Amino acid sequence: MTVTFRLILFLLVYSFSFSAKSQIIDTAWVGSERNYSTLGAPNSTYIWGADEATFLSNTALPSVVVRWNEPAGLKPIWVLEVSEFGCFSDTLWAYVYLVERDTFYVANAFTPDGNGLNDVFSITFNPKHVLSYVLRIYNRWGIMVFESTDPTQGWDGNFLNSACESGMYIWHLQVDKSVGNSFYKKGTVKIIR
Repeated sequence: MTVTFRLILFLLVYSFSFSAKSQIIDTAWVGSERNYSTLGAPNSTYIWGADEATFLSNTALPSVVVRWNEPAGLKPIWVLEVSEFGCFSDTLWAYVYLVERDTFYVANAFTPDGNGLNDVFSITFNPKHVLSYVLRIYNRWGIMVFESTDPTQGWDGNFLNSACESGMYIWHLQVDKSVGNSFYKKGTVKIIR
């Protein structure tokens, strides 16, 4: 027996067929909200369930809005259809692969002038599940002027206890994670004095 399950994502409608074996129907970010729908008989009510999720809409309807909570991993979602006569008609099981969002923010300039505003260059991201972190900053001649293995430590614009001159510097970041994607990023930052 094949039952059709409809998934609504970002205003697009995707149809999935389920056999007796459950399938992964979606990949979602921790904290994201998703709409899920099922096709059912008229006048039926529904009982929705999901691990590590908060339902933001009425779970007796054929469509629900779900907010996925931590932790990341494979999460089941199911819906039980109850006919207008109170009989359990069908139960659909599926899985959502939940991943953590790596928010990543890097300023393109900073002003290390000691006024307490924008004095340190640092990279902001979700440090959860970090196995290793290395930030290196180089001047225009390729000399490394800063290195850190601590995600909370930023660069104050100094090298060998002297203020670096105004201008562009190149940064390289390597982050290895136990959960989620490891990544390597590089870019430039400008010192304004």
